Amino acid sequence: MKYLVLILSVLFLFQSCQEQVDPFAHIGDDALKAVLQKSIDYHGGLDAWQDLNKMRFNKDFKLLDRHGIVEKSFEQIHDYNYADDHYEIISKERMIYTDTIISKLKDGVFSRTKNGIAAEDSPEKIEKTINSGTYVVGIPFKLLDPNVKLSLEEEEFEGEAVYTIQAAYNSDQNDNHSTNDVWKYYIAKNTGKVIANWVDAGDHQNIINNITFKRINGILLNEHRESYRLDSLGNKAYKRAIYFYKNYELK
Repeated sequence: MKYLVLILSVLFLFQSCQEQVDPFAHIGDDALKAVLQKSIDYHGGLDAWQDLNKMRFNKDFKLLDRHGIVEKSFEQIHDYNYADDHYEIISKERMIYTDTIISKLKDGVFSRTKNGIAAEDSPEKIEKTINSGTYVVGIPFKLLDPNVKLSLEEEEFEGEAVYTIQAAYNSDQNDNHSTNDVWKYYIAKNTGKVIANWVDAGDHQNIINNITFKRINGILLNEHRESYRLDSLGNKAYKRAIYFYKNYELK
């Protein structure tokens, strides 16, 4: 009988420890925690995101100059296997169609080929490509990274009252950060939807508007986004990029 009691006690302690695991525990600001929780819930919930093993989608985008002329246009296939930490991005420039560039992270190694031949790009450059791709589709869930410095404000964005979560990254101190960028996410107060973001990339600043979304298996994903380069006063100077995401497959 005493062994049964011991086993039940161990099971109870184990269950209690499991229940005490809080992915928001590192966030000391209760208001910030509540806003991020609301946003994550609106975008599908943390359980649905953590249960995701694979994601595949097409990403088409074009880069524009300040006169609205297309500089480059790309078609990409993104294939992410979260369970095995295996990520692949196949990219073709639509205006040329001569080169196929494949960027990969497999077994902890970053690699890139161009038309089947190993490219000379540094692992750091390839890592930034992979991280950028996975980061965008992972918002707001990616903001739970305990190494990200978060802060909360309330303001108005393009006529709408929003919460603003600022996320500061530090690649010098954190191995999982590939840049030192600072991001701001504009979150609708009534829903928790991420309607836009601002980024300071060091030599320039951009605002990216999330135009339309698509909900797949309960998770809200980007469908159409537009990026604007900002002037020295923080105003939109010109449209820099247009992005379309389609053919999502989630498992």
